[in-house]
Amino acid sequence: MLNNDTWFDPAYARSTFQPITSNAFDLGTSTKLFRSAYVNNIYGASNLVLGVNTTTWLTLDVSGLLSFVATNFRINANTSDGSDNKGMFLCGGGSNTTTRGGVLFLGGNEYSGFNGLTSLSAGDASSAYLELKAPASTSPTIRFVLTSSEIWRMSGNELTGMVSSNHQIARTNDTGWMIISGGSGAGAQATGAYLTLRGASASSNPGLVLLSSADNSGAYCSYEAAHSAGTHRFRIAGTEKVRINTNGIIGYYSTGGFGILRDVNTGYTYLSGGVSNATSDSAYIAAYGHSHASTPGRLYLYSGAASGLMFFEMGLSSGAFRFRNASAVNLLDISDTQFYCNVPTGGDHSWRVNGVQLMNLSASGLRLPSLADASAANDTWYYSTTQSKACYKNSAGTVNVLY
Repeated sequence: MLNNDTWFDPAYARSTFQPITSNAFDLGTSTKLFRSAYVNNIYGASNLVLGVNTTTWLTLDVSGLLSFVATNFRINANTSDGSDNKGMFLCGGGSNTTTRGGVLFLGGNEYSGFNGLTSLSAGDASSAYLELKAPASTSPTIRFVLTSSEIWRMSGNELTGMVSSNHQIARTNDTGWMIISGGSGAGAQATGAYLTLRGASASSNPGLVLLSSADNSGAYCSYEAAHSAGTHRFRIAGTEKVRINTNGIIGYYSTGGFGILRDVNTGYTYLSGGVSNATSDSAYIAAYGHSHASTPGRLYLYSGAASGLMFFEMGLSSGAFRFRNASAVNLLDISDTQFYCNVPTGGDHSWRVNGVQLMNLSASGLRLPSLADASAANDTWYYSTTQSKACYKNSAGTVNVLY
């Protein structure tokens, strides 16, 4: 052992201390400061203790546990501000690569190529994964798991999920809501687009899905689904424009009612039973704006070609209703001043009740129904197949020949 006279002498220490090649050097219980020694290994009598001015800061016990004693401690690189160009690895294996185990890397802000990088990596083992836990009662609760196949989950007081091929993010109760925002403000159009999902038992707007674009000088769009009334709503700048409810009503919404509208009066709107506004596809309705260039203010109802094209026209300049055939021939006009019925060439007008023809009017003249006297009803005009003449059968059943 060194004697007390030379223990503190730096000059003696620098000239006399030599590397100790043996694998053990016992400092014993001495309280003297060991200033300069070059050793392969140092072993304490029980725990190895490092400190300054008799204050212990670091201990290494016989089980290999390294403990920092200070209330606030740190491990950092010996760099200066603006020149933090070093990095630090904490490795679970024998190297700082994931082929050996998990790795934590902390890079200084001036570390070339990895400026300020913090990287936590699981090892390359097939069963390796990253896991974050937080206290819950006496045992930690898993909050986040990331596996090598990138399947993840979140769990805890706010979010739960399942590690499976179907990813899920869910709350642990139905009374709150979740917001996913593209900006810094949660649920604020001023900062970015966002999605709000409310639980079925939320205190306000239960079950609501709200999707909103960012606000652009007051012009933002939003969509709401599964509102408490069971409706879909589309809004522009907060004003509802389109609603779809449980009755299947689709259209522009206002306090006055529903409708399907254009944003100008010079065009037209189609409602079709097929894939287009062609009669070869299906029947359809065409409504024209009052400023349309050729057919202002008109309404057309077309049948499909498969049933023999017919169409109805309303809103002519005369205020008439008009029925036309496939050749656009007017068959019937109804207006304030006339009831006009037209028969195309070769056609006729038949007046029937319960399928029985009462009269037929054609281009050749008036044609009465052909009936036997016994079949004719009282108080009717008919052509008697019994008499071969036009007849009138009075209320008493007497047949009167007209000529």
